[in-house]
Amino acid sequence: MKSIRFFFMFLVYVIVISIYYFQSQRTLIHSTEQRIEQTLVNHQALRKIVRKHYIPEIKRLKDEGLLSPGYTDPMFSSGTFLTQKLHDYTIPMQLERSKETTHFKYASLNPINPTNQASAYEENIFNEMVLNKAEKFSTVIEENDKPYLFYATFFGKMQKRCLQCHGDPKDAPAIQIERYGSQSGYHFKEGDHSSLVVLRAPLEANYTKVKQDMLIIALVIFVIFLFLYTVSEWSISRLKHQRKKIDETKSMLNRDPLTGLLNRRKFEKTLKKEMNRAKRDNKYLVFFFLDIDYFKQYNDTYGHLKGDQTLKDVAETLQECFSRSHESVYRLGGEEFGIISSTSNIEDVTSWSRNVLHSVESRHIEHSKSPHKWVTVSLGIYIVHPDGEKVEVRDIIKGADEALYTAKSNGRNKASLYKD
Repeated sequence: MKSIRFFFMFLVYVIVISIYYFQSQRTLIHSTEQRIEQTLVNHQALRKIVRKHYIPEIKRLKDEGLLSPGYTDPMFSSGTFLTQKLHDYTIPMQLERSKETTHFKYASLNPINPTNQASAYEENIFNEMVLNKAEKFSTVIEENDKPYLFYATFFGKMQKRCLQCHGDPKDAPAIQIERYGSQSGYHFKEGDHSSLVVLRAPLEANYTKVKQDMLIIALVIFVIFLFLYTVSEWSISRLKHQRKKIDETKSMLNRDPLTGLLNRRKFEKTLKKEMNRAKRDNKYLVFFFLDIDYFKQYNDTYGHLKGDQTLKDVAETLQECFSRSHESVYRLGGEEFGIISSTSNIEDVTSWSRNVLHSVESRHIEHSKSPHKWVTVSLGIYIVHPDGEKVEVRDIIKGADEALYTAKSNGRNKASLYKD
């Protein structure tokens, strides 16, 4: 039982630690996603600044003749170009600080810039997102035995203003055609998805931190687990000990201290229960009421110490005669004893009675004041029929007592059956 409790508590411990570990990983991934999404919000803000402030100002200066038409490279008027360059400069700065970098990429199936060409994996993600109408995709991948969070979301659908550079090549800026040609990145329509924004964030350092934290917490919880287990086992042991003492006390209350037999207090509780059981099992309930013949004279002759020993000997004999699980022997007071039994065959009662009388007498306990020369007993018997009328406990005791009186009147060392 102790090993089962230990196994159960240890199983709970393992489950708790496992839940903590996997929950920590989910929290880590969620927080990484949130940082990525904040980065994308910043990118959107940067593109909006270029579109709302930078480009209109350049156009105004050109219109006023303050800038020549070819003064600025159109690529520097692209918010997308600027966000890409932002990451190009961020990566070496992160490496200088010994930090693993977050890789950023615009992945397109039809890019103007060849460096933005989607890989086969990215192409599958792109098509799957289009098919499922998903807004974003994220999963943990491994590269060179290191974990990364792969995150992808659509750059955005093509708008009318985008088609100047991504529609018909003849409408695109000359410098764009000169730099990238007129074969790729064109012929999009309004509402098309042009590319994915792909980020690959390193998780190894954070995973290591999670594992370290988990080991510390696992150790602390294991110490707490051992403490609680020790305390619980000690408490259970004390409770068992106290329960045992209570049971022993109850048993002592139900036992005769001299003979060790059940006492009258227990007898009155048991008789009614056994009556109900016998009726349920369609059996005869049999109650034997007996006492030791001429016991007062025995005590007067041999003394009370010898009398106590005789009571023990008779008690031992009765327990040998009635040792089945449904049978019980009681000391009801003084030299009086009671036996509760049951049977399906009423003829058993006669043989049981003879066996009791013979067994007590055959112990050859000397009794010079008895006409039988040995210690003997007399029996009064009361039988409750399973299909008979309901009988009260007091009626059984009274009837058996009357039968015992009859046995004594007939010369003792006899058995008598109560008859209505």
